[in-house]
Amino acid sequence: MHEHLDKDVRSAATPRKRELKSEVAWLPGVLALLGFEVVTFSRGSVAKLPTDVREVYVTGMVLTICSLLLLLSATLVSGRVRTTLPPWSGLVALALAVAADVFVAASVATGATPLATSLAGILLAVWYLVWSLTARRSAL
Repeated sequence: MHEHLDKDVRSAATPRKRELKSEVAWLPGVLALLGFEVVTFSRGSVAKLPTDVREVYVTGMVLTICSLLLLLSATLVSGRVRTTLPPWSGLVALALAVAADVFVAASVATGATPLATSLAGILLAVWYLVWSLTARRSAL
C-alpha cells in the first residue's frame, strides 16, 4: 500500500512535460500571411484597388491579426487559466482571412466580383470539409 502512495507522490512531484499545442503549427503561416499583407499595404498597392475590394483586403488583414492573437493566446494559456473563447477560434479567423485574400486576388486577376466571391466560398467549404474530417483525429 505504501508503494502505491509513493508512486502517487512521485508522479505529483515530477513536473509534467509540456505538450506542443497544435495551434503552434499554424503560427508561422499566419505570420507569413500577415507579412505579405503588410508589405502589400505599405507599398501602396491597396490604394489602386476598387473600394469594395480594398475593404475586403483590410478586413482580411484585421482577421489575420485577430487570428494571430487568438492562436497566441490559445498557445500561452496554461491549464489553470480559463478562457471564454474556444481554442479553434483562431483557426476560424484564419480561414476567413485566407478567404478574403482569395477574394481580393481573384477579383484583381479576373475583374469579376461574383467569380471571386464563388472562389472564396469554395475555399471556405473545402476548409470546413477537411477540418470536419480531420477533427476526430486532432486536438482541435
